[in-house]
Amino acid sequence: MNNPTKQISLNILALVVFLLMISSLVGPLIQVSPLIPSLLIFGLLVGTSLDNFFLQSRVAGLVIDTIARRDPEYVDRIIYHEAGHFLLAQIWGIPVTSYSLSAWEAWKQGQVGQGGVAFEPPPAQISAQLLDRYCMVWMAGVAAEQLVYNNSQGGGDDRQKLRGMLTLAGCNAGGLSRAENAALVQAKNQIEIHRSSFDALVLALKAGTPVADCCALIASDIAQT
Repeated sequence: MNNPTKQISLNILALVVFLLMISSLVGPLIQVSPLIPSLLIFGLLVGTSLDNFFLQSRVAGLVIDTIARRDPEYVDRIIYHEAGHFLLAQIWGIPVTSYSLSAWEAWKQGQVGQGGVAFEPPPAQISAQLLDRYCMVWMAGVAAEQLVYNNSQGGGDDRQKLRGMLTLAGCNAGGLSRAENAALVQAKNQIEIHRSSFDALVLALKAGTPVADCCALIASDIAQT
C-alpha cells in the first residue's frame, strides 16, 4: 500500500510550530506557565522529527493505521490490494517471501507502511519479458482495488518502484506513463482471468494463512480451471 505517513509527519511538525506560537500568546491569559505547553510541544516536535527522519515515519504509521483500522473498508482495501500483488507474483513465478496486512505486522517484518507483500527483487540483468511481469506485479495492487471498488487509494510506492525500474532499464520520461498504464491493464486482465484464485486468496489472507499454503492454494485453483 501507499505510505502517506511521511507527509503526515511533516504536517504534524508544521502543526506543532503553530501550536507553540499560539501557546506563547494564550498561556499568560489563562495563567498557565508557558513552560508547560512549551515542554510538551517540544517533546512532540522532537519525537515526530526523530520518527520522520530516522524511523521512516513508522511510529506515525502505527498511530494512523490503528485509528484507520476502525473503518472496515480500510482493512479490506489493504487485503484486496496485497492479494493482487500476491496472486500475480505467484502466477509469474516470482517467489513471495512474506506478507503483512497492518502497520504493526510490517514493523515486525522490517517493512515500511500499512502492509505489503515481499517478493524476490528483480535481478540486476533483467529481460524485457521479466521486466513486464514485475511491472504487472507492482501494478496489481492498484488493479485489484479498481476492480473491487472502481478506484484506488494505495499504490504510490508501487508506482515509484515501477518507474524507478523502468528508468534504469532505459525507458524515457514519455514512455513511463504508457508502460505504467499498460501494466495496469494487463494486471486487471490477469486478476479477472484468475478471479476465483483471487477471491480464495483474499479469504486466505484474512485468515492469516502462511505464505506456502497461500501459494499452494493458488496453484491448486489454477490447475482446476
